[in-house]
Amino acid sequence: MDNDDKPKKPARIKRKSELAGMGCLIQVIGLALPVIGLLIAFIPGAIVGGILGLVMFAVGSRKALKYICGECGNPVDSKRVKLCPACKCDFK
Repeated sequence: MDNDDKPKKPARIKRKSELAGMGCLIQVIGLALPVIGLLIAFIPGAIVGGILGLVMFAVGSRKALKYICGECGNPVDSKRVKLCPACKCDFK
């Protein structure tokens, strides 16, 4: 019997978060901004640094997310991709 006759389950796109890279660097800077603001301008600096830090942490979190093929692990451009560029799996 051939296994090609069975319908294959469609592959899925998985989210992966990087532990090192530009997104992580932005997050670390975002965490450090309130402390730096406190050292430079005391309470007002800490408040402004905290607000900017939250924004930078959110941007870094978004930048650290990557999408990969669930079958081969190859990076894909976005969630809207319908076909893996490496293994040609169909995403549904």
